[in-house]
Amino acid sequence: MPIRRADLPRDRKQKIAFGALRFVIYGMMGVTAEVFFYGMARVGRKLPVVKDFFLFGWHVDKRLELDHVWHAPLVAGFGQSSAWMFPVYGICALVFLELIYRETHRWHFLLRALLYGLTINAWEVLTGWALVAVSGYAIWYYDDPAEIFHMSSFFITPVWMVAGLLIETVYRELMDPAVRKSLEATLP
Repeated sequence: MPIRRADLPRDRKQKIAFGALRFVIYGMMGVTAEVFFYGMARVGRKLPVVKDFFLFGWHVDKRLELDHVWHAPLVAGFGQSSAWMFPVYGICALVFLELIYRETHRWHFLLRALLYGLTINAWEVLTGWALVAVSGYAIWYYDDPAEIFHMSSFFITPVWMVAGLLIETVYRELMDPAVRKSLEATLP
C-alpha cells in the first residue's frame, strides 16, 4: 500500500507551501471583495437604515482619475482594485488575522471581531502610507470625519470586523485535518 503525503509528518517545505496557498486564497478573496464592495457601498448608501454603515469617504488618488467608479451605472457591475491590494490583503490575513484567531479563538466572537477590525484599520494606515512612499500615489485615502491619518476610517471598522470573521471561518476550514489531508494526498 503506498504511503500518502498526508500520512507523513509535515516538514518545513509543506508548511511553507500551505502558508503560500493560504496567502493566495486571502489575497484573491480581498481583491474580489473589494471589486464587489464598490457596488455594495453605492447601494448601501441609498438605503435608509443601512446607509449609516457606509459613512466612510473612500477614494483613490485624484491624479489616477479613477473616482468614476462611484458614478458608473450599477447594472454594469463595475468595481476596481489595485494590484497592490493582493499582498496587502494576503499578508494581513496570513500574518495578523490568523494569529489573532489562534490566540483568541475561545473569546466571544464580537470581541474577536472588534480586534480584527482595529487590526485591519492599523494595517490599512501602515500599508497605505507605505504604498504612498513606494508608488507616489495614495492608492486609497479617506476624507470623512472619522478618518485615521487619511488612510483608514473608524466608519469602515464594522466592514473590517465582518471581513475578519470571514477570514477566521476560511482559516478554520483550511486548517481542518481532513482538508489538509486531501490537499496533500497523492492524486489517483
